[in-house]
Amino acid sequence: MAGVVLETLNSKKLIAFGIGLLLAQTAFFLIGGLIAPAPMTTEQILMSKCIDRETTPGNQDKWLYLRPAENASCKKFLPDSYLSDEMPPDVTADRIVFVAQFPHQRDGYDLKMTRWFQQLLAVMMLDIKYHQKSQMKDDALLTFDIRLGYRNRDDASDDWKEIAHSRETRPLSCKADAAATKQASESDSIEDGYYYDCEVLPLFSLGSCHHDYYLVNVRIPVDLKANINTGIGMLQDVWMVEIHQNGGFTKVWFALKTFFFPLALAALVFFWRRVVELQRPPSLMERTIFALGIMLSLFNFPIEWLSLRLLPKEVECNTFLMLYFSILREFSLCLCRHNIQK
Repeated sequence: MAGVVLETLNSKKLIAFGIGLLLAQTAFFLIGGLIAPAPMTTEQILMSKCIDRETTPGNQDKWLYLRPAENASCKKFLPDSYLSDEMPPDVTADRIVFVAQFPHQRDGYDLKMTRWFQQLLAVMMLDIKYHQKSQMKDDALLTFDIRLGYRNRDDASDDWKEIAHSRETRPLSCKADAAATKQASESDSIEDGYYYDCEVLPLFSLGSCHHDYYLVNVRIPVDLKANINTGIGMLQDVWMVEIHQNGGFTKVWFALKTFFFPLALAALVFFWRRVVELQRPPSLMERTIFALGIMLSLFNFPIEWLSLRLLPKEVECNTFLMLYFSILREFSLCLCRHNIQK
């Protein structure tokens, strides 16, 4: 069996190597289970229904925010009953802005986001009431205008800067909730006031959490002539669920990647040097192991450290650069598969 790399390892060394790998894997499992917190944290936010009487269709640069309360730009809120009954004549759908500002206060203190949170994404949930005069169509589409902004701790309270602004259309997938279904089975009809059970809608995703405070303004306009937001039922409330990676989990994750990456890279270099020393071309198995090692090294390279300090402060770069790195890693996986098949 001349020319086989594993031939130089006797039984004792091979057993010791296997036991070492088993102990290392056990240690990593214990660290993940006993030290690291849960990977993700969620915050469910009921978006405030703010009445905006100043913004015009040609000027929508004004931000509506809730905190600090003494300087809030949102002065008037729409009571909950106005979305279940008839709308006041002086308030149209274009004047209602759903506002979410996070993170929330805790015990009177302003919390702030941190770059250790890394990923940040949000989904939207709708509370839609059933009403005979405003039923939901089977192919209903929700069109909304969303603005995502930020400010940092040293900025003025009204100095919100825009990250993204877009008008999106999402298909609504809703059905009557359990209470409405039970009532319909008993009386063959559904009374007004029951809620639809709707699937969540994707809102936005950020590849890094570079700033301290974030603000979301959502408008859901209605245009009967253009058939925009018609047949979507009677909207009652809009919820936003914000999901971010825990800072404690990120620290443990970074530490493990930083520790493991040089070890894996050293093992990969050692293996390939031994293969090159053989007086023959690398076999398919050896190329496969080497390609797998390259892929694992790319995945374990702790490039996320750059998101804490070294990334430039331009919003567009901080928002999307880490997503590009994820795509690059997926591309490396495809490239490794291609090289193995050659």
